[in-house]
Amino acid sequence: MKKSEYLEKTNLPKRLVNAVINQFGGWESFLESYKDVIRHGISAGFGSFIYYKDTLSFAKKYKNEIIQVLKEKSYLYGMNILNLVASFGFFKDHPMDEETELECYRYLGGKINKNDIIIPNLMAWFAAETICYDFSVINDEI
Repeated sequence: MKKSEYLEKTNLPKRLVNAVINQFGGWESFLESYKDVIRHGISAGFGSFIYYKDTLSFAKKYKNEIIQVLKEKSYLYGMNILNLVASFGFFKDHPMDEETELECYRYLGGKINKNDIIIPNLMAWFAAETICYDFSVINDEI
């Protein structure tokens, strides 16, 4: 499938989809990586989703689009956004503590502190994994 075909078929925000693909290093790198991201998770280290300086910048720049996808997913799964965020990544095995909940609320409200790392990083990873999974579904692989 060509990138243009995927962009036509996806319901995800095009700006976010393009940003994720670029963060992987372009369309060819995305195609080489998306299956491994689905199998192993983005935390295994792909593209420019490895270092905090990259993931934090990404999460801040595309915050509105990420929040839009979070809202849609939370509605689809019948849960509030905080519970959705608490169900993936690191939080699958470790409950979210009060400070991390506050960090999540700050992110959702657009008041990210310079020390906020966990949630913005997780939001960048959420975006990448969501786009990889979406591409796989549209490409009739799942």
